[in-house]
Amino acid sequence: MNKIKVFLVDDHPIVREGLRTVLEEDEAIEIIGEAGTGEEAIAKIPSSGADVVLMDIKLPGIDGVEAVKEILKVKPSIAFIILTSFGGDHLIRAVEAGAKGYLLKGTSGEELRKAIHEAYVGKSPIDPVITGQLVVEFLRQRKGKQSSDGSPLTPRETQILEYVARGNPNKQIAERLNISEQTVKNSFSAILKKLGAHDRTHAVVIGLRNNWIFMSNLSD
Repeated sequence: MNKIKVFLVDDHPIVREGLRTVLEEDEAIEIIGEAGTGEEAIAKIPSSGADVVLMDIKLPGIDGVEAVKEILKVKPSIAFIILTSFGGDHLIRAVEAGAKGYLLKGTSGEELRKAIHEAYVGKSPIDPVITGQLVVEFLRQRKGKQSSDGSPLTPRETQILEYVARGNPNKQIAERLNISEQTVKNSFSAILKKLGAHDRTHAVVIGLRNNWIFMSNLSD
C-alpha cells in the first residue's frame, strides 16, 4: 500500500510532535519531514517527495503563505493544507497562493487525518468556520465600494457560487434551486474554468474580490 507522505511545518516543536502523534495513528500516513521556518520549508519540501504539507501561516522570517507560493512554483503537485488560528486577510492570501485546504488549529485528529486523505485525492478540505471568516473579511474590505461589471458568469452560475460561498454542498444547492445535483456539478465546472480557479474556495475568493457575488442575494 502506498502511503501518503506528509511534511509538517510549524515553528513550535511541541506542535509538530503533537501532529506527528495524531497522524501516525493512521497507517496510510507517513511523516517524512519537518520544518520550523518558512526558509527551511522552502529548502526541504521540494525534494522531500511530500504529497501533502501541513503548513502554519505565522512563521518567523518568511511566513507560511509566501512559502507555499515559492514551493508551488517548483512542485505544483504538492497539496498544502493551512493549519492556523488566524483568519481574515491571512486566509485570503493563503487561498490566492494556491493552498488546497484550510483548517483551524484545534481540529480533531480524526478530522485532520480525513483532510489529509481528501487533499491527497484532489479535494479541498476546509473548515466551515474559515469559509465564514473569508466571507466576512471580504465584506469588510469592500464596504462602500461599487459593484464591478463584466462578470463572466451567467445569472444561474452566480447564484450557485453565492450558495457555495455560504458553505452549501452540491446536494443542498440542487434542492434549493430545484435542479439536479449533476447540473450543479456541471455548472460549477464551468465556473472554475471561467474564473481560472483551482477549487471551490478560490472561486469564492475571486467572486468576492471582484464583487461578482453578493451574500444578500440569498434567502436562508
